[in-house]
Amino acid sequence: MGRTLACLGLVLSLFPLSASAQPTFVETGSGTNTCRLVLNFPAGEKIVFQHHWNGSSLDAKTLLESIVSSTGGELLVSTNDYLTPFAQIPMTNRNTTGLVVHYQGSYEVPYVNAIRWMGPEGLLGADFQPPNGWWHLWVKGPAHVDQSFAYDGPLPPVELGADSSWFLGENSGLADLTLGNGASVGLVYGSTLAPALSSPVIRSVQASGINSFTISFSSIPGCQYQMEMREDLGSGSWAPYGSPIFASSTSTSVSIPTDRGSGRAFFRIGLWP
Repeated sequence: MGRTLACLGLVLSLFPLSASAQPTFVETGSGTNTCRLVLNFPAGEKIVFQHHWNGSSLDAKTLLESIVSSTGGELLVSTNDYLTPFAQIPMTNRNTTGLVVHYQGSYEVPYVNAIRWMGPEGLLGADFQPPNGWWHLWVKGPAHVDQSFAYDGPLPPVELGADSSWFLGENSGLADLTLGNGASVGLVYGSTLAPALSSPVIRSVQASGINSFTISFSSIPGCQYQMEMREDLGSGSWAPYGSPIFASSTSTSVSIPTDRGSGRAFFRIGLWP
């Protein structure tokens, strides 16, 4: 549902580009570089980890295990049956708060079997539930996808630039992925759709002087957002308004002038690109 504000003959109608629940956002690690782990659980829950690190590169296995450690979670490895559910795995502390990951460790390179996020808001997660309960692995550059461990034989490596789309590393494991600053890894449960981040949510619209309004919206650090505008919802099309907005925190504000000659305008904001 959009929010509408009328003032000085100007109508500001704010519509998100798409609608979905906001993700849980967690900052981990320390350092000058960042990369992101996006978890899409089967019931629609989204957990976004923004991990900080130093060095020229970081492999995705280290990323995942660093987040487990940073959040106080637990790493579990099963070397017999890769269908073993969480309930049958001897956790050190079942009251663990943090990211809990179960590796299927009977292969040369461990693959993710099950994941739970036991965060402050409660337990979210998914066990491995065949035949359609796989965790599907995606990566977004800058990254190198080695694919030498691809099942059931090596594949040519793939280089992903900083502006790449999501790449489905279905035949690879975490150890195949080398991440650069700004890269993302996505794990999606039970679906081959690319990882999805949620649309921003408008938190407030306030006058900022006589000739402008300030719009504050929820955001994901490291993501870019684009404001779009149109003068008539019944005709014409949405057009970009201003440059993409880079978010550096979980809340972002943008100023909109009200001195438009037409007397009204409609605005919406969403992830870009």
